[in-house]
Amino acid sequence: MRARRSVWADPEIQKLAGKFIPATDEVTMLHRDQGAAGKHFRLVSEKGHYGRNPLDWTRQGLYCLAPSGEFLGSVNSTRAEDVKAFLKESWEAWEKLPKGRRLMEGAPGEWRDRWADRYPVDGMVWKVTSRDLPRANARKDWAGHAWNIDYAWFRREDLARFMPADAKAGLKKDVDGELVARFARCHLVDNVRGQTIAFPADAVKKATMVLVTESVKGDRVTVRLEGEVRLEQRGRWAVDDTGEREQTRGFEGKLLGAGVWSLKAGTFESLEIVAAGVRWGATRYNFRADDLERGAIGYVMQLAPDTPADRMAPASIWEYGW
Repeated sequence: MRARRSVWADPEIQKLAGKFIPATDEVTMLHRDQGAAGKHFRLVSEKGHYGRNPLDWTRQGLYCLAPSGEFLGSVNSTRAEDVKAFLKESWEAWEKLPKGRRLMEGAPGEWRDRWADRYPVDGMVWKVTSRDLPRANARKDWAGHAWNIDYAWFRREDLARFMPADAKAGLKKDVDGELVARFARCHLVDNVRGQTIAFPADAVKKATMVLVTESVKGDRVTVRLEGEVRLEQRGRWAVDDTGEREQTRGFEGKLLGAGVWSLKAGTFESLEIVAAGVRWGATRYNFRADDLERGAIGYVMQLAPDTPADRMAPASIWEYGW
C-alpha cells in the first residue's frame, strides 16, 4: 500500500507504465518454483538488484523483461524518482534489444500448481483490511496513515463450521475453534506498515467466536458474531540494523460482526466483522522498529468480491494445511 501511494499514484509513472504489460506474483513461490514460471523469473531475478544474494534470500522488487526472458531492468524502491528512472531505462533497453531476442522461441512450459489455483470458488473469502487506530503520538508521515489488505479463505466444508444446523432465532453456536484459531494467527497480524509472518499454533492463547441467530425470515437468517483473541509469541527477529534480538510480539482484542446467511445457498449473503485491540512487538519486515510498545490496531473483515484482483492467495496460505 505504501508503494501504491508513493509510486503508482504518480501521473508520470502511470504514463510510463502504459508502455509495459504489468503482471504480479508472489515472489517467494515464484523464486523457488521449479516449473516454467520459476525458471523464467530467474532469468531476470538473478541479474537484478538482489541477484548477488544467497538463493534463499528474497528477490522482491520490480522487474522488466522481454517475453523471451531478456533482462531489461530492476529496482526495489518506494521512491517515485527511482521507479521513474527504472521504467525509462528499461524501455530504452527494450528499444535497443534486437528483434530476434525479443520473443520466445517456442511455447512456454507447463504451468505448475499454484496457490491461486486453489481459490475456494464454492466457499467464502474475506477481504481483511488492517490499520492503526487513532492515537495521540501517531507518526505524521506515511507510517501514521498506513493500511494493508490480506485475504482469508474458507472452503465449502468450512461454512458448516460457522452456522448452527438449527436456524431458530436466539440460538448460539461456538464457531469451530480450529477455524477461528487459524484465522486469528494468520490474519490478525501486524502487517499495517509492511509484511509479517503468521503466529505459530502455540501462540494462540485464546481464539473464540460465538454466532447468535437473531432472526429468521424465510430463507434469510440474520446473525451476530462476537469473539475474543489473544496471541503472543516470543522469538528472535532483526527489526532494525542491530541484528536479531529476542522479543515478544502479540495481539489482544475483541471481535464483533453481523451478517445474513442464506439457508438455500448455504453461505453468507453479507458479512462484516471488526476486530479492535492492541498489538506489540515487531518482526523483520513490518517496519515497527520505532513502535514496539502496545498500540491500538483495528481490522475489518468483509466478503470479498470475486474479481481477478481479489483472488490473491492469503499471505500465509501455507499455514492453512491445504
